[in-house]
Formats: sequence, C-alpha cells, structure tokens
Amino acid sequence: MADLPSTLAQMKGRWMIGGSAAEAAPAPWKMAVAGDDAPDLAMLTIAAQAMQVALRPTPGSHPDLLPSLPHLALPVLPDAHRAAFRRVIDGTRMHEGFRDALLQFIAGRGYVVHPLDHMPRDSGKVPEVYAPWLDWKKSNTASPETTLTDDNWAHWRPADRAVALARIRRSDPSAARRLLETNASDLPAEARFRAVQVLAEGLSPDDADYLDTLTKDRSSKIQVFATQLLSRLGAPIESAEATAELSDFFATGKQGLLKRRVTVTPTKIKTDAQRRRRHVLMGQVSLTSLSQALGLRAEDLVVAWGGSDPALTQDFVEMVALTGNDAACGLLAKRCDRSDMLSPTRLAPLAARLAATDRKTLLPTILKAAETSLTGVQAWAQGMLGTLPAKVLTGTDAFKDLQTRAAPSKDGTAKPADPILDAGLFTLGLLLDRDGAEAVRTTFVRAGMSPADPALTLLALNAALTPSGDRP
Repeated sequence: MADLPSTLAQMKGRWMIGGSAAEAAPAPWKMAVAGDDAPDLAMLTIAAQAMQVALRPTPGSHPDLLPSLPHLALPVLPDAHRAAFRRVIDGTRMHEGFRDALLQFIAGRGYVVHPLDHMPRDSGKVPEVYAPWLDWKKSNTASPETTLTDDNWAHWRPADRAVALARIRRSDPSAARRLLETNASDLPAEARFRAVQVLAEGLSPDDADYLDTLTKDRSSKIQVFATQLLSRLGAPIESAEATAELSDFFATGKQGLLKRRVTVTPTKIKTDAQRRRRHVLMGQVSLTSLSQALGLRAEDLVVAWGGSDPALTQDFVEMVALTGNDAACGLLAKRCDRSDMLSPTRLAPLAARLAATDRKTLLPTILKAAETSLTGVQAWAQGMLGTLPAKVLTGTDAFKDLQTRAAPSKDGTAKPADPILDAGLFTLGLLLDRDGAEAVRTTFVRAGMSPADPALTLLALNAALTPSGDRP
C-alpha cells in the first residue's frame, strides 16, 4: 500500500456520497471482506483500525518532557478508602472551602489523596503538604533546598517558598521579614503577594516600616493587604474626611440605670444611595479610626456594637477581621449567639484571626449558637478536624434538628432531598473523631436512614480511616 492516507481519503469520499468503497480499497482488504454480508461495513472497521494504528501523531523533534509528579511528605490514602473518598468529593456539591476542609481532615489523619482521585487547586487554604503538587501544576521544576536563605531564594518553587517562609515566621518573625525585604521585590506579583502574606502571623510594630513600603508596591492587591496589616497595628489608613463621613452614620448612647453601658447604633438610612455609600466607607475605614471618631477604644466599639441590619453587621464583622487587633477579634467572637446578626456563619471571617487555642476555648459557645446545618462551625474547628468526641456535638440543638430531619415521614412516603441534612452530616464527618463518627453514623441509621445513603459516606470514611502513624 503506497499511500495509506490517500487510499483512506478516496474510500471516505465514496462512502460520503453513498457509494461503495470496494474499487478504492487495497486488494488485501477486499480479500479480507470477501463473502461478508456487509463488505463496506467490514472495510469501515478495517479503515478505522488502520487510522488508529498507522496514522498516530508523532511528537516533534524536541518534545517538552514534564517532570514527574513530586512525592509528598505523607503517604497516599490507602486503596481501601479511595472509593469512599471519590464518592464524597464527586457526589457532594461542595464549594472549594468544603473541598479544602476535606483535604485538611485527611491530612490530619496523616494522609494525602491520590492524584488520580483529586488534584487540589491553589485556593490558599490547601494543606501545606500539597505545595509541591501545586508548583508542579504550574511547571515550576526547580527543586528546593533544605533551608530557605538569601542564596537559594530563587531556587525555590513559589508554594514551597511560602510554606518555608511561614515556618520561619513562626519561629523567628524578624528573620522572615528580612528575607522578604531582601528578595520579595523581584518576584512576580502573585508570587510576591503569596510570600508577604506570612506577615499576618506574628504581626508586631517591628513590621511597620516594611509594611509602609508595601503600601507603595506595584501590586494594588499587596497595597491593600499591607494597609490592612498597618491598621491592625493602629495606624490610620484612610482620609480624615472618609472617617468623619462614616462616623455620621452612627450614634452613641448610654443604656442602663445603675451600670451605664455605652451603645453604638446605626442612624436611620433614608435612601439607597446612603446605604451604598455607607457600605463603601465600611470597606475603606479601619476599626481604630472609626472607634476614635466615635470617642471610643476599638475594643469598646466591638462591645457596644448594636443594630438589626444584617448587611451592616456583616460589613462590621469584616472590618474587624481585616483591620482590628487580636483583642477586638476575640471580643467580637465571644459575642456569638443564636441570632442571625452574630451567628457562627456570619462571624466566620474572625476564625482565621484567632489562635487555635482561642478557637478551641470558644468552640462550646460556637456549637451552642450553631445553625441547623452546622456549616458555620467548620471554620472555627480548623486544626481540630477529625478530633471532636461525639458528646461535644450530640447535645446541641443543631444535632437534634438533624435527627428530626433524618426521621422517616409519618405517612411512610419517601422524603424529598434535604440539603440541610446532607450538609450537616458532611460537617459532622469532618469534625468527629473515629469513635464519634461511628456512633453518630449508627444513630442516623437507627433514625431511619439507609446505611448506603451518600450523606453518611464521610462519617463511614472517618470511622474507618486509621491515622497513618497507627497503621502496622
């Protein structure tokens, strides 16, 4: 056969006009289909196989070879549990935060997921152990050294560098800052932003001078971030005019007969334009500046805050989380209650600002105020996923509500899908320890749910997943 592509083209042309390709087919093909009830169909099969085998594309003379996927510091999830993991992550409609939490739970048990089951996205909240994979996806092939220094700074992959900087920052804040001052300006904007984010941990007045230089950075994203950190240190970050304008939207007063308590309430809004302007100013003015304009300390403003506008309260929570000091964040978190104004979900931006020990101390309060889905609890349990005993959760009103939702209908008819029940059971699967997960799964099966219900899959995986250090 001198020219297979030309022969196939002729046969295809005859088929396209409804004719037979027998005259254009090679002699061996015609012999092979002789006597067949449908010779053209048989030749079509041979032609298709020829195209797949003989006409495969060939790489160029200089193909780009990708590096092998890096090995991670933790073992891969055992094969016996991979199917359950895939059912959870593929069968549940989760936003990226849920996916990251699931990876954190599995990392807490001492494992990473198989790359064919799930490849993490660089959301900023993926466990540190996945940093080599995140860089591999970006084709950053350089191998990092053991310790980050000025001499080997350029050799580190961006995600690995950020992890190394964070570790240095926790042990020696000034050393991490010095590395940034010397080397960060040469990085691309996104890598530079990822590097300077470590300054949020262990923030102190010693960082002020460097943060001031970052407010003039080429990246507006870094400028905003540096300004927020400076505001946590008490520095003014906005014009006096903006602060004065925002303070006019609030009124201070006194409440109580014997023990006079300061109150801060929003003034009545007359137009939508005023509401939009107030929202913009809440994103521009720091907690320190607003409190000073109202004649209060930042901590006093947090304690005195009142009002019934959910959108304004959310703006205030974000103001405190972004620009308030640690004391202000802790005080506002302690005000968590069952109302929608200060629910665990609405206060979730504060969780990342608190130390793990403070979140653990607050967790009983958070659980008591939890919504029925328990999703608001998830942010507050970071660092504690997969460790909570059942008794911490089963006595809450949220847990009892989930039990009610799981009960069979009184008339015996099938109950419709319940997203709140599904989300609540998923969150329980993230929070509970192994014994607690098995006990809670059994409780809901006895309440009427099928043991094979997809909503119980994470609880089953939790109960079965032995920590990697405990495996033989």
